[in-house]
Amino acid sequence: MSNNIILKTVLLVCALGLILGLSCKKKPEENTPPNIPQTPSGPSSGQINISYDFSTFATDPDGDSVSYQFDWGDGNQSNWSSFVPSGTSVTMSKSWSNAGTFYVKARAKDKQGAISDWSDTHQITISSGVTFKIAFYSKRNGSSIANLWIINSDGSGLKKLADFNSWSANVWMPPLFSPDGSQIVFIKEYPEECISEIWKVNVDGTGLVQLTDPGRQRYGNEWPFDWSPDGGKISFRSERSNHNGWFEVWTMNADGSNQQNFGESNGTGASFSPDGSKITYGKWYEGHLKVMNADGSNKHTIYQCQEDNDPDAPVWTRTN
Repeated sequence: MSNNIILKTVLLVCALGLILGLSCKKKPEENTPPNIPQTPSGPSSGQINISYDFSTFATDPDGDSVSYQFDWGDGNQSNWSSFVPSGTSVTMSKSWSNAGTFYVKARAKDKQGAISDWSDTHQITISSGVTFKIAFYSKRNGSSIANLWIINSDGSGLKKLADFNSWSANVWMPPLFSPDGSQIVFIKEYPEECISEIWKVNVDGTGLVQLTDPGRQRYGNEWPFDWSPDGGKISFRSERSNHNGWFEVWTMNADGSNQQNFGESNGTGASFSPDGSKITYGKWYEGHLKVMNADGSNKHTIYQCQEDNDPDAPVWTRTN
């Protein structure tokens, strides 16, 4: 056999061996990315600079461990989490420094580096801080009478609380919040008769109730002045005992019971002390600034103004 034939035979055998080796080599298994994570769960509202938790989970078709990343909707994304078993929930925290509405979403990555699509978004609205409520009288929506309204200090939550006249040129007393902010006392007015009643309502519009009834005789105005610090009593002034335009100082329980007349014709103001033990008020025309115990005892003048220079609407400081 010639050397040329031997060489060709050797090359043919090598080629066949190479082909057989390649065809017998095990193909790598195909990897599938994790399924799209569940929409992140978390609060729907919050305040700036406070951290809130958001959670999600996903399963991996190949059973691989999974890592998660959140997009916070403000141009920032979280770091990838540690790998956890398929289907295991992961929670991350986020705070926002600016107010606004943000859309949080998540995606998953498996051990092989395959990444899912983004989840649906979870909406959260972040406010700039604590909101307060503001009560006011307004002739809104073309109404011919001024109703009691309430609104949040950020402009949201506008709501009408009472559907009757609560203010005119004859009456200028503002609505009064209870110390815990849950209730409001205010007036229902009948301007042509010079009569007004005291009513109360919860800030959510429920529990509307009449507290006083001066009768239908002309000059029967009653105006609330103050809540006691514990919210148990309300001071007010009333014309009901004389109906001649002269007010007297009264108190009642917050539910309208136990109405007490402390006399003091031409009394104005009637503000509770910080501890609720005393009431200060003015004597219209006489010019007396007076203090008494909350039960009406020990009335005494602490300051004398000139006559007709009445000390109107006195109030206490809330701290020493």
